[in-house]
Amino acid sequence: MTAGFITNRININKAFLLLMFCLGLALPFKDQYGTIVTVILLVCAVVIFIKQKKLTNQSSYLYLVLIPALLIIPRLIGIITGDFDIAIKELIRALPLILIPLLFILSASLNNLEKYFYYGLALGLVLFMIICECHIIYAMIKGNEPLEYFFRWRHLNINFAKPLDQHPPYIGILIMWVFIKTLFNTYLNKRISYTLLVLLSFLLFQLLARNAIIILLIVVFVYALKRKKIKQLLLVGSLGLALLMIALFHPHQYLREKIVYKLNPFDKKHKDYRITRLDASIEVFKKAPVFGVGPNNDNDLRKIEYKKMHDYTAFERNYNSHNQFFEYLVSHGIIGLLCFITLLFILIKMTTKNKDYINLLLIMCFIVSCLTESVLERTLGVKYFSILIAFILLNHIKKHKQISLK
Repeated sequence: MTAGFITNRININKAFLLLMFCLGLALPFKDQYGTIVTVILLVCAVVIFIKQKKLTNQSSYLYLVLIPALLIIPRLIGIITGDFDIAIKELIRALPLILIPLLFILSASLNNLEKYFYYGLALGLVLFMIICECHIIYAMIKGNEPLEYFFRWRHLNINFAKPLDQHPPYIGILIMWVFIKTLFNTYLNKRISYTLLVLLSFLLFQLLARNAIIILLIVVFVYALKRKKIKQLLLVGSLGLALLMIALFHPHQYLREKIVYKLNPFDKKHKDYRITRLDASIEVFKKAPVFGVGPNNDNDLRKIEYKKMHDYTAFERNYNSHNQFFEYLVSHGIIGLLCFITLLFILIKMTTKNKDYINLLLIMCFIVSCLTESVLERTLGVKYFSILIAFILLNHIKKHKQISLK
């Protein structure tokens, strides 16, 4: 009976690790795939928790789920302040913030969760790239397009990710996670690591995820300089220079506009208007500063402000704040923003205390992304943040156990 119990436990542990791989694999694709895997993982985590409850003290760490639950508070307030149906949808979309960290806590006795998730996500991004590249090649052959069309607007940025209906900045965030984990861990041998980093760099360029590109250039430069990795520095420098040359000398102006001109704050014709558009969000915030104007109301009121500003592009396309901090401030007021900032502060403090510097770096990267994108307004952004929180909590539990054993 004891042998059967051990075999059964080993089988479910292996199944759980395989599902972690599948979660990473599914993340860049349709949301439904990731949701299905998450639900199955949660069921398995409960089974593992029940079977190993006598052997471990996992229940003593369940309180940690209250940390990400901070972001559920604004969603609950939104039911009262905003459109009821939209508020309920936002609440449901926010549930991974509790469920994913919970399943990690319940299964914290298992090893290599991050490793299997990493393999899945790395493969998922490579498959994402292959599918999109095949779609481009097929379209070019079918349309008898010249080779230079490969780097024109019709095959870059939103159009590049269109076959899989994803938004480039969010795929850029996933790439940042894999890129940084590849740099600082030894999950792959050097040759495969370099190949993966080059592929991800090229994918970022085609997605034109500017935030991710700039952040990763800084990270790689500092990493290579600090560790005296001259070969890596030369490789990244050469790759970056080659892509910049493509942008500067490509026959079509699109790449220069996206990469060069938009980064120039003095170029009134091409500059990014996201910062000036925040004025509309500020005006809406003033209408209900404490609890916010509520879900859906924020979009309607912001459109009115866009019209007053004569920003008809933002008005017609119904742009959100493109800033997660302002998104909470407008929709959920000071209460919502404080919940978000408090959560970030706790995560930064936890990673610093545990010397979990890789995840600390990823949190900082996430914060930078939140300055130009309303990351948590899409399901993929919520799931990514939930997984990042879950790994931080998992490392905290393991660190705490190590201290307890000493």
